[in-house]
Amino acid sequence: MTGALLGRRAFLVGITAAGGAVLATGASLVLSDPAASIHAIIAKRLGVLTFEPEGLGKFVGDYVEQNEARISDRRWQFFRAVLPLYRHTGLLKATPMARYLYRRESEVVSALLLSSDFFMRADQSPESTKITPIRYLGWYEDNLCTSRNPFARFDFPSDRSRDGARGH
Repeated sequence: MTGALLGRRAFLVGITAAGGAVLATGASLVLSDPAASIHAIIAKRLGVLTFEPEGLGKFVGDYVEQNEARISDRRWQFFRAVLPLYRHTGLLKATPMARYLYRRESEVVSALLLSSDFFMRADQSPESTKITPIRYLGWYEDNLCTSRNPFARFDFPSDRSRDGARGH
């Protein structure tokens, strides 16, 4: 009799724990702000750098506004639901969602660094950003802000063909 009673208790405890996990996941999905996931990505990937807090908040708002369709994607919503796992563990790297997360992380990090004064600094070390935090300059549009693109080339093929036609 004690074995059957213990089996029922273990079953009830297991069901209660599973129900609690489902409720907690659902609550975190409903209650979590899309901005929280952006902040989590920045903290995890760029945690060694220091950003101006108000500029970082403005960037997160701009990112959410510019990527509204992507953030309402089912996979992004799932990411928001498991945000505590992402923040505190590396378990999501071993899931089928790892490639998706890596792409989203790269997009957020690239957008932030290109939208800031990071590439304009002479010293980009984490120690220098503690002294002078990285400033957010405004949403980066590669077709409007080519001078802020550290990889920009200003010798366009049409310019070379035109110069070649003139004999330069």
